[in-house]
Amino acid sequence: MDSQAAIDYAAKHFPNQPIRDFGRLIGFRYHNNPSAWRWVIIEQVYADYAEGYCLLRHAQCNNQAQARRKFWFDHIVSDIILIDGHDLTCRQYYESFVTKYYPKRHFGYQMIDGLRINKGKPQVYFTGFPAAEKKVLEAIANNNGFWVTAGMTEQMAYLVCGPRAGAKKIQKAQEMDTIITDKDGFMTLLDSGEIIRI
Repeated sequence: MDSQAAIDYAAKHFPNQPIRDFGRLIGFRYHNNPSAWRWVIIEQVYADYAEGYCLLRHAQCNNQAQARRKFWFDHIVSDIILIDGHDLTCRQYYESFVTKYYPKRHFGYQMIDGLRINKGKPQVYFTGFPAAEKKVLEAIANNNGFWVTAGMTEQMAYLVCGPRAGAKKIQKAQEMDTIITDKDGFMTLLDSGEIIRI
């Protein structure tokens, strides 16, 4: 699938996504057992990875994988293809392209024109779990490169909710545009990079 075909596909299936206006659709080959070509609508960029909506994977085999996923920059094994056909390295994309195409918004994060940038570890907060289960989840998060917080913070990237999660915390996380998920969703994020919101 070439870039124009990907644009046409995205425009048909995701008519409300501002692909042409903001250049959010990019393509790259991603190494993840095995490597595969991806077309992704980028939503957020961090220091080491980007999050976005994966339109197609293994497009040549018609194996579609439409989902929100995390893509680590060090797993991208090709240049990044922009919708206008130009190639950029990961560093060039991170340093220049995102600053041109995203409208400025404030999330309480350090921003690069609409993308929240966390130069350290992504922050996660677990709430509504029994103490023993919460301790296990926090250890898993720490071992997988997350910064586990003791409470709600403006820099929080993920709120992981247990069965007793409070409505006020969920509402506050929504107002901060934090990704809200549950235990299964968090484990899926660690396993495959797919982001499952609740």
